[in-house]
Amino acid sequence: MSHETALKDDAREKLSAGQVLTTVIIETGVDEVGKALTKHRNIKTFVRPGSLELEWGDTVCIKIVDVGPRHAEALAITKVG
Repeated sequence: MSHETALKDDAREKLSAGQVLTTVIIETGVDEVGKALTKHRNIKTFVRPGSLELEWGDTVCIKIVDVGPRHAEALAITKVG
């Protein structure tokens, strides 16, 4: 992978900690603590459910809490709709 491709695909170029986004859950139960998965701008984002019960297809408001080169971590704030 070239340096230019790596930069283009770097999650830190597309997302930042503190951002609040609305997105759709595409998978649930992706780890032992019950994180869900979504993609925003083609970046895998692992969503901690907090006090919410997240299901596939839920539209949720999330807050990005950490961003690495290939993925982001977020906290679910509320369900939308």
